[in-house]
Amino acid sequence: MIRRPPRSTLSSSSAASDVYKRQQLRKLSNSLPIDGAWIDEVVPQEGVLFYSGPLAPPEEKAGAELFDLMRASLNAYLAKNSIGSAFGALASGSDIVIAETLLQAGVNLNIYLPLAPADFKDVSINRSGGDWEQRYIACIERAQTINWNRRANPTRASFQLGAFAAMGITLRQAIDLDARPHAFFAYQKDRTPEESVSKENERIWREGGYDFTTFEEYWPLTPSSMKASEDSDIVYALLAEGAPQSITALFDGAGADCYVDGAMMIGVFTTPESAIATALRVKEATTLANIRIWLDAGVFPKLSLIHI
Repeated sequence: MIRRPPRSTLSSSSAASDVYKRQQLRKLSNSLPIDGAWIDEVVPQEGVLFYSGPLAPPEEKAGAELFDLMRASLNAYLAKNSIGSAFGALASGSDIVIAETLLQAGVNLNIYLPLAPADFKDVSINRSGGDWEQRYIACIERAQTINWNRRANPTRASFQLGAFAAMGITLRQAIDLDARPHAFFAYQKDRTPEESVSKENERIWREGGYDFTTFEEYWPLTPSSMKASEDSDIVYALLAEGAPQSITALFDGAGADCYVDGAMMIGVFTTPESAIATALRVKEATTLANIRIWLDAGVFPKLSLIHI
């Protein structure tokens, strides 16, 4: 990860103090007539935003009017909601336009790429031509943090996993800051979550009950150079090191493929919910202090899953 010092002049101790005050007020809200809106007014905290949108087409000027409309939509959302930091990718088109708009509004930009930078640039920047590469570099230079998935190929599943990771980081920072999570989604009208990663992102975010806004239009889209989604899957793994063999039944009961490699037991799941639920059951069923349990996720070719 590349990190740069934040532009904010607020000291870390001041920020930590505000978080502590907000957390204490939330505890008091159980016995006093105060609510979240009152806390936001007394001890304001800037929100954290996740964003995603479609690629630009190869023609340099195509979609320019739509990007202007999208920029206006985002600025309207920023005017109504105080946002301090944002997380997302940086593909040519809407991602870059969103990032530029956030930077202009004084929001701290944090980049999470679904692929290693060189691969991402080939798939999501170079194919659109125009000045997108220069704009990409300009955003990178002003970003607070830059991170990426280091073990991914350019498949739709990899882009989905990258979005899931960025959403998770957004929610984690919102929790750490006791801030409100927000999101901005741009996507093609009349597309389903199966056809659009951004639409899938919006569905997941909406089901979580978080604040968001959308910009839907008929975009001139770039034909995808990614491998078909049928070629690979996102899988979720639960790893237990030093656990007794008796917990194998917990993995089997959750419908997971279970593998044993020395002292390591690995359960492979198709959903994060099932992996997390099994992790909690394993934690309850084991009391030995030397057991280590952790979760992971990755993209694998479907035919190779049985060889994990």
